[in-house]
Amino acid sequence: MLERLVNELDNPIFKDEIALLISQEKYAKAIKKIIKKSMEFVLSDNPSVSKNLYDILKVTFGEAIITQTRAQFKAAIKNYIIFFKVFDIIDGVANIGAFVNTVMISDWHTQKNIIIDTNIEPAHTPNPTSTSTDIAINGNLSFTEGTNTPSDATYKLYFDTSPNPTTLFALSSGITSHTFSNLQNGTSYYWKVETISNSGSVLATSPIWSFTTLSNNSIPTVTTTAITNITQTTATSGGNVTNEGGSNVTEKGIIWSTSPNPTITDNPTADGIGIGNFTSSLIGLTENTIYYVKAYATNSFGTAFGTEIEFTTGGGSSGTFTGTTISVTGGTFTMGSP
Repeated sequence: MLERLVNELDNPIFKDEIALLISQEKYAKAIKKIIKKSMEFVLSDNPSVSKNLYDILKVTFGEAIITQTRAQFKAAIKNYIIFFKVFDIIDGVANIGAFVNTVMISDWHTQKNIIIDTNIEPAHTPNPTSTSTDIAINGNLSFTEGTNTPSDATYKLYFDTSPNPTTLFALSSGITSHTFSNLQNGTSYYWKVETISNSGSVLATSPIWSFTTLSNNSIPTVTTTAITNITQTTATSGGNVTNEGGSNVTEKGIIWSTSPNPTITDNPTADGIGIGNFTSSLIGLTENTIYYVKAYATNSFGTAFGTEIEFTTGGGSSGTFTGTTISVTGGTFTMGSP
């Protein structure tokens, strides 16, 4: 009986009718339509139990569904189909009411993948992007919630090294990120997100995403930005962290000195964290002096440096002079008004 009933409910035209009612949030009508369709089948298949079964369904899934949410509606449908599974097992036993309170004995709804479309989109837009490589061993997973996700929905995030991850991290309503740390280098990780209703049922499941961590414990990669805005006492430089290495960059900036090959103790600036460009200011310089500048970036494995750049500060006069060069041999030459 059960498989024949499933075929009845799985009819494309019937499913479209139900989907339309759900999209209009007419949950009571959708429930009643499913009950009516099922009862028509039951009447033709086993008339002797039809009245008792109808009364039970009316009480269980009747008028009270009007005030229920989309998520609760789906949970009710799940219970309803499991009810028919139990009914099929006993196949006509008179005391149907005795097992109404045990209809959740197995998640047959999930096993059979009987899904009533509630138009709830799975979580999407994973960060790191799926199949990314060279990901730092400390960081964050994040995602975007799907369209029509209920405001009170929570999430189950599964994350580990198995292609079908099972290690669970529960996320509260509105939380769409998870922090990870101390992952293994050169290792592939997999994760997925289930959207959960306030009644505990799974509303949607994302694809399984993956990424691979950096292959070794490495320092960052950083470049030094050309020197600009040079004056007698100031200048501008900076850098770009193009790869954080084996862990997150916790400090970046420039170092500078009047001697070649400055070290991390030579006037370091602090200009942020993480990957990307940064701008640094050199102040308190001396006019007409040669300086040496390098960018730096630090993570838990060490400090990396960019290429060293040399520049000279401006002279003592702020003006610019042009004209003819005059050579004087002996004597005194004075310029100015008489």
